[in-house]
Amino acid sequence: MRETGSVETRVSLRGRKPALSQTDIQDIDRMIQTQPDITIHEIREELQLQVSDETVRKAWEAGGILGITFFFCSIRRRHTTF
Repeated sequence: MRETGSVETRVSLRGRKPALSQTDIQDIDRMIQTQPDITIHEIREELQLQVSDETVRKAWEAGGILGITFFFCSIRRRHTTF
C-alpha cells in the first residue's frame, strides 16, 4: 500500500523467478545456431551462467530449437530391459 496506494494483491510478483533471463535464452539460441556441436557445459562456461546443465537443456527445449542435439559431458547410464 505504501508504494502504490492500492490494497490490490500484487499477483505478478509471486512465485519463483526464472533462473535464465530472456537475454540468456537468446544467447543460448545464438550459440547453438552458430555452433551446433557445442555441449551444454561449454555453453554454461562461455556465457558464464550460474545454472545447472539441466536448466540450460530445459531452456533449449522450451525454445523449440529442433534438429539440434546436445552432447552431454557426463556419461549417463543406459537403462535396459530384459
